[in-house]
Parts: sequence; C-alpha cells; structure tokens
Amino acid sequence: MKRKINEILAIFDFIVMPLIALTIACTGFFAYGQAVPGPTLPPPVSKILSGYQANFSPIGSTTILISTTTSAPIYLKGFQLTGIVIPAAFTGTSITFLASLDGVTYNVLKNTYGATTVSYAVAPNEFLAVLPVDFAGVNYLKIVSSASEVAQRTLNFSTRGL
Repeated sequence: MKRKINEILAIFDFIVMPLIALTIACTGFFAYGQAVPGPTLPPPVSKILSGYQANFSPIGSTTILISTTTSAPIYLKGFQLTGIVIPAAFTGTSITFLASLDGVTYNVLKNTYGATTVSYAVAPNEFLAVLPVDFAGVNYLKIVSSASEVAQRTLNFSTRGL
C-alpha cells in the first residue's frame, strides 16, 4: 500500500506539478493580488518543444554560379537536409558539403561513423535522398560539386524538423 502511494506521489511530482507550473506560466499568475499579463491560452506544443518541427518539411533552393563548384549558403534554421534535386545538366559526378555554425567559417562536413567526408555520387536529373543524421547540428551548409559547373545551376532541396 505504501509503495502504491509513493508511486502516485512520484507521478504527481513529475507529471502533474510541471503541467500546473506550465499552465500558470502560460496563462499569467497572481502577484500581490494583481494579475500579471500573459496569454489566455497556452502556446501550441510546437512552441513549447523548442526546435521540434517534425510535421513541417520546407523546401528551398541554392545556386552554384557558372565556373564555380560551391553553392550559395543554405541556412537550415534548425532543420536537417533530407534530399537534393540534381538538375538535368549538372556537370559534377559527386557532391560534398561545407558546414558552418555561424555562417562565416565553413569546414568540410564529416559524418560520425568514422569521420569520413559526407559525399554522394550524383547523376543529372535525379532526386538524391541523403541521411538526415549527417546534417544534425549544422546551421549553414554549402553544396560542393566535384567539377566546375559550365553554367549556373539551381539545386532544390528538402528538409525535415529535428
């Protein structure tokens, strides 16, 4: 009986009390007899769980200029890269990536499975699915072609929330 009571108290302490505290924090609370302004409804779960964006998969594009190999920077905004559309006349046969935390200093992106450079073989006019785990924690990203592009190339990409 005592064990059951302790289990109930533990549930109360770890689940109910934080929910009460969250509700109070989101709806305003009373201090010295006066209400402190606050929203009347709690924010959606997506706002509470900062960075959780699993149901939102934005797409974007970046450009590799003529006679260059490196794309313009992509600001991932807390998302992970999931796929890249390789254009029909793409010159390179593989791509690698440069990653940055601040958008200023870029380093070669390596994976956590042996610290090898993240690289994919590509062919023109294909959708390349990439491993999102390789892009976890990357704020800014540049795509690097293995060959200088003979014309400006636009690469479309898809992402997913963390």
